[in-house]
Amino acid sequence: DKPFLVLQQNCGRFVCGRYHADTTPMNLSHGCGSSFDLSQAGYYNIDTERLTSLQEVLIKQRKTLEQHNSMSQVWKRMHQADLPYLSSTIDRSCHFVPQSIATITLEKESNVFRHIVESRQKVEIFLMLPKLIELYMWLHSTFDALISSEEASSIIIGSLMNEDQLSKRFEPIQVEHLLLLWAKTKDSLNTHLQNCNNLVNWDCETLEIPFKNIEDASLLMLFSAFDHPTEGCDYLFILINQIIGQFNEFMRRLTEVEKISAKNCRSIDPKTLLFRSPAELCLRALEFISSSNFCLLVENFRVPYKDEYNVTGLEMAISNEITGCHFTIENPMSRLRTQFRFRQDSFLQNTDAHEMEGLKSSANTYFVHHQDLQIFEKCQKLLQIQQLQHSDQNLKDVFLAKFHNLDYDDMRGVLDGMRTLLNTFAFSKEQTIDSFISEAEKLQELGFPAL
Repeated sequence: DKPFLVLQQNCGRFVCGRYHADTTPMNLSHGCGSSFDLSQAGYYNIDTERLTSLQEVLIKQRKTLEQHNSMSQVWKRMHQADLPYLSSTIDRSCHFVPQSIATITLEKESNVFRHIVESRQKVEIFLMLPKLIELYMWLHSTFDALISSEEASSIIIGSLMNEDQLSKRFEPIQVEHLLLLWAKTKDSLNTHLQNCNNLVNWDCETLEIPFKNIEDASLLMLFSAFDHPTEGCDYLFILINQIIGQFNEFMRRLTEVEKISAKNCRSIDPKTLLFRSPAELCLRALEFISSSNFCLLVENFRVPYKDEYNVTGLEMAISNEITGCHFTIENPMSRLRTQFRFRQDSFLQNTDAHEMEGLKSSANTYFVHHQDLQIFEKCQKLLQIQQLQHSDQNLKDVFLAKFHNLDYDDMRGVLDGMRTLLNTFAFSKEQTIDSFISEAEKLQELGFPAL
């Protein structure tokens, strides 16, 4: 029910079936050819029946387009799929492996292939080592002598390893590193625990790990709390020890089948095998074994038109790919394990109220030795006189992180050095504490220990 719209060039007179009076008919099958004026023109009635055939064509075209898009997705998925080789089998990780590896190399010519293929599933376990070792070392260095055994049994590591908790003690860059370390550790370790049914071996003894997910473990379960790992707890070290044993056996057998001299297989300290360390980069060369690139490399050495390989060339190529990880790891019992020291509160429990009050500092902290307390109070007094009290929480966090792990002798040395520094600075004229310190050639000259 819309009126005719008249263009400016139209004179107002129409011929039925034409654009305007001076044109030929639009379509000989439309219109009657009668002339009429605009004033005589009736309202236009939409005839939807004329669109029925076009709508049917449109629906059909839409279905065709949908089918085309659907097939495009299928082809895209097929293109991304892990397609089998000319003759292949599927390993336990659901990866396609050329069948000739299972026939020629395992049964006839190459012990190298046999060892590599049999060890592919262990690679992910080996790659956990740097993260597990660093987590173990960090826990023992951070909490050593800081918490009691009762506190260690009540603190769950999952509640500790978050940004809010870590930011209270560590610098932002260290917090970022710890969060990344924790994220990668818990995911890979939880998968490993599930695959091994929470069982771990120590020599000929099988132990059951009491947590299914590392997030649910208490700190006590992860500390080396006793003289020997099998006496209780220490599950993190037991896992590390087992994986190191498996890795060393893998490398021993690899050097044997590759006929490499034991002298060319270096031994490294487990404390150097940390997350994002150079040693970890060498270890990551083993990723090649479990990747699809390994299968592609094997196919490149296939003899044309045969299900056979240039075994000599292929062995050299594989050896070149993993040459960086030809090392063993030294015994973790002697090179890594450190028995954890819990905080001892016995000196407070065995001290009467009067004597205990005498060991309390002005900062509400307690000292074991009266002489240490006297030096501390002397430093506090000098800081107040020189108006050097600092309220920067970030700076406090830095000092906590730097000095928390010092032993008693070094910590006492820091206290002595601070007293000497403040006493000397009191006689300086028109100098800031920063410039005064920078003029000293060595901090040891002020009495600080060599850290």
